[in-house]
This record gives sequence, C-alpha cells and structure tokens, in this order.
Amino acid sequence: MLWFILFFVVFLFGLAVVSTNPPFAWLFAIGFALAGVVLIAIIRWLCCRRNCKRFLFDVACFATLIALFYVEENWRGKHNWEKFKREWEAKGEHFDFASVVPPAVPDDQNFAMAPIWIESIEAGYGSNVTWQWYGKKLTAQEHAKLVNRLHMSVAENDSSGPTNRRSGNWQKATLTDLTPWQNYYRMLATKTNLFPIAPQLQSPAQDVLLALGRYDSPIEELRQASRLPCSRFPLYSNADHPFDTLLPHLSALKTGTQVLGLRAVAELQNDESDKVLADEKLSLRLAEAIHTEPFLISHLVRIAILQITLQPIYEGLAEHKWSEAQLGELDSELVKLDFLADFKLAMRGEMGCRDGAIDYLRRNRREVFNMMDQNNNTPVFISSLIPGGWFYQNQLCCDRMTVEFYLP
Repeated sequence: MLWFILFFVVFLFGLAVVSTNPPFAWLFAIGFALAGVVLIAIIRWLCCRRNCKRFLFDVACFATLIALFYVEENWRGKHNWEKFKREWEAKGEHFDFASVVPPAVPDDQNFAMAPIWIESIEAGYGSNVTWQWYGKKLTAQEHAKLVNRLHMSVAENDSSGPTNRRSGNWQKATLTDLTPWQNYYRMLATKTNLFPIAPQLQSPAQDVLLALGRYDSPIEELRQASRLPCSRFPLYSNADHPFDTLLPHLSALKTGTQVLGLRAVAELQNDESDKVLADEKLSLRLAEAIHTEPFLISHLVRIAILQITLQPIYEGLAEHKWSEAQLGELDSELVKLDFLADFKLAMRGEMGCRDGAIDYLRRNRREVFNMMDQNNNTPVFISSLIPGGWFYQNQLCCDRMTVEFYLP
C-alpha cells in the first residue's frame, strides 16, 4: 500500500510539471513515477550496510571487466594491424600517403604552374584554395580584380543546352548532329551576348565555331603551356591530412575538354582536320596532366576526358577525314595511356587517404559524429567510448581488401 501511494504521488508530480499533449503527458508521468519509485527502492536497499558492500563489490567487478575489455580490444586491434602492415611492407607495399606523392618539378617546366592556371585558380576559388595551393592570402579587393579565364562551358550553365547534345557516341557508332547546338546558340543570342553569333544563318559547324570562339584566347594559352614537359598541380601542402586535399582543377579540366570536344567536331565538319588534331592532342594533354595524382577521382576525370576526346577521333575515322600521318600522331598519343597502372596508383592513394582519415578520427573522436551530421551536438564522451583498437581493425579490413583484391 505504501509503495502504491508513493507511486501515485510521484505520478501526480510528473503530470504537473510536464507541459505537452495529454497522451504524452500521461506516458511521461507514468514513466517518471516508475523511475522515481525504483530509485527510492534502490536507495532504501543501499541503506543496508551489507547490501551497500555487495553493491560496491559488484560495481568494482563490472568496472574491472570494462577496463579489461578496452585493454584487450585496443591491444588486439593495434597488434593485428601492425602485424598485417609488417607482412605487406616486407612484400614491398607502402601504406603511407607520402609514398605515392609524385616528386616536385621546377615551376618553369610545370604546365600546372603556368600563369593561366595560377590566375584562374586564384580567381575562381576562395582563400582556402589559394592558401593551400600557393601559400597566398588574397584580400577581397585583390580577389575581385582577378578573372577566371579557364571558366569555360559549352552552355550557359550545366542544365542548359540542347537536350540531345550527347547524341554523338563513339561507343554506339553515332555521329554528332550540330544543328541543335546551332539552334541553341542562336536562341541564346536573343537573350544574352554570352556566345557570339553571326547575323546571318551559317552552317551548323560555322555557327558553333563562332560561338565557341570566345574561348580562343585561353585555349591558345593552354596550348602554349601544354608544351612544358611536366605537370604537377600543388596538391600536397597538406600531406599530413590528404583526405582534406582540395581538387578545384578537375572541373576546369573536364569543362575545358568539353569545349575542345565540341569545337573539334565542328572543325571536323568544317573540313579543318589539322585544327581537330591540335585540339585532340591538347585534350589528351589535359588528361595526362593529372595522371600522377594519387586520387581515384582524378583518374575518373581522366577517363571522362578520354571519352570526350575519342568522339572526334571516331567521327574522323567514320568519315575518312584523317590522313595516315595524322592517324600516326594520334596513335603515338593514345599508346601512352595505361589506365591499369594508373588504377594501382589511384587505389594506393585512396588507401593512404583512408588510413590518414582513420588515424585522424581515432585521435579526434568528435569528428566521427561530425562526419555524419555537421550540426551534431552529441557529447564528446559518447564518441570517446569507442575502443581505439576498433579504428585499427577498420583500417586492417579496408587495407586488406585493397592489397589482396583490388591491386591484384
């Protein structure tokens, strides 16, 4: 009877303090009353010296078991990882990101350090990029004066352009129809002067070439820079945290290739095969400019660039517009590509980035939750409950998959 009265009193108190919908208020009050009665019962039970001693002994045993669990898991995880690492290092494998960073090259021989690249990166991206890449802190006034000359696009924006602008596909043996592009640029000229257009209707190829003529100057500057023997974009100033590496150049390379690809098709249809060859060689140079980068996304962009570049080559073959000498030049460029070897570089780079990220998370537990939710307010102590050995075990599982399956 006493316990029932106590439960009822606590229940009424819980009902009085909660301010919510009636069903939830009743549920909260019942839960509050149950918790209160159980807490009072525990306190009453602990008031007995014998019970108190037994409780403290049980708590000490439980704490010891938890401590032993953490010691064992931390030792097991680190031991297994280090054993795996030693075995594979003995076979010549490397797990640190520094092992896949390409050697530096002199700026005066570096395509990626040509003025057009430096100025465009500084103009097109924020202070984070300019500081990480060039060690520069640009003021807002300095940034406003710069022009991103490599901001090239075949359309007004990514969602505009002809709906069938991808109709040409060398893998499906289809040629590019430039008429939709001609209509698009002429329609756009009624609203904006973004792309130049002739007053009188020309052939589709001529209208497309005139519209893309707005990029003649930066393309020519890129062509001059592409004659430099090396290419290393300055990505590695933050090598201790490779997972934070910024890669703004990839979008510029791909959109630039899209312009070159459409331009090359128009030049081909305009019977200017020498210009097509020059643009195709420049596109291949853009792909090769990042072939030493140890990032999977860089190699995916290279594959995308190659797909774009092969379309004019296919169309020239289909319409017999290449000379033997031109085919020889194209062959000498294409034979340099080895995507399987580059895949191994990319996967080793991904492994180095991943290991660095896991090690960083092991030392900065809050970031485990921040990765899932930027607005997460989870207390730090919850992420601190994860045994450090579990990070090593995760690292081991991921790297084993790479060295035993992906690379072979």
